[in-house]
Amino acid sequence: MFRRMKFLPLLPPFIPRLNELFAKDVAGILSHYTAALFH
Repeated sequence: MFRRMKFLPLLPPFIPRLNELFAKDVAGILSHYTAALFH
């Protein structure tokens, strides 16, 4: 999951689709950890 973050700075940040995917990844990671914490 976090391997992708290493390569994101190398990619142009103005590609909308990449930003959407990254936002979904972050939301998924955050929801996963909050669910794990509050379960």
